[in-house]
Amino acid sequence: MQLNRFWSSVWSVASFLLAVGLLQYIVGGLVGLLGVLPHAALLLLQLLVVAVVPVVGALTYVDWRWNWKPEHIGMPRSAAAVWHTLLGVVIGAAASLFAAVVSGLLSGRGLVLPVVAPPVLTGISVILIVLIVFTAFATEMIFRGAVISRYQADLSPREVLLAATLTPFGWLIIQGVFRYSALPTGMGTVTEIAMTVCLALLFLRTDSVWLSAGLRAGALVLIALMPGVATGAGGPVVWGVAAAILLALAWSRQERMPRRVQPNRGSQRSSRGGRTIRGPWGPH
Repeated sequence: MQLNRFWSSVWSVASFLLAVGLLQYIVGGLVGLLGVLPHAALLLLQLLVVAVVPVVGALTYVDWRWNWKPEHIGMPRSAAAVWHTLLGVVIGAAASLFAAVVSGLLSGRGLVLPVVAPPVLTGISVILIVLIVFTAFATEMIFRGAVISRYQADLSPREVLLAATLTPFGWLIIQGVFRYSALPTGMGTVTEIAMTVCLALLFLRTDSVWLSAGLRAGALVLIALMPGVATGAGGPVVWGVAAAILLALAWSRQERMPRRVQPNRGSQRSSRGGRTIRGPWGPH
């Protein structure tokens, strides 16, 4: 492993995350000054800050600094994106439900499905669900799409596997140092880590933000609508087993892992500051 190249890629990722996080912090601070607005309007603005600002900031950054488009970070705009998202939602919801069943078995309660109370779809709860969905998409676009694609552009397949697997733990440490907490998910820390590692390995295999975002959204929305689903040891077991299987598959094929094929590969050239910029899919 060439350490200079490895740490250069890590620094590129860190700069990207710092820029997006700083933008969200600044816009959030400005929104906080508008406390005189009605509660519903303030809640809507906070929704935009949490869900929309990171997406806009990330897409602007990768286009400005890396000269990348959404297709470069696992977001092809095609009909398949809809099916990937829906498939991810179904799998994510099923995984959360299965985790609740496993929790019941491990606790000695037997094969008991969690009690489902009919959700009261008030205006606040609808906004919360929308916020969960958009935040799930923003999280996957940033941490899976942009971050892992940056690793894939700079590093060998084995280095990508290492960096993509360890990044969630690094982010958890950063959250602890700065005492930062994102939108509450109802999941335990171990479950969140296991799911994050699983989604990172899934992205390495599919190159689809739509699939991983749908999976995260499905899991979190089910938890929001069915209190108690995320309790117990079922979450770490289900997501951990899935992550272990994906890790074994990725390790066995990491030397022949295909890269995404982008249109007009190597045919685009541009100059920024008098020098040619080389990206992962040819000079551009």
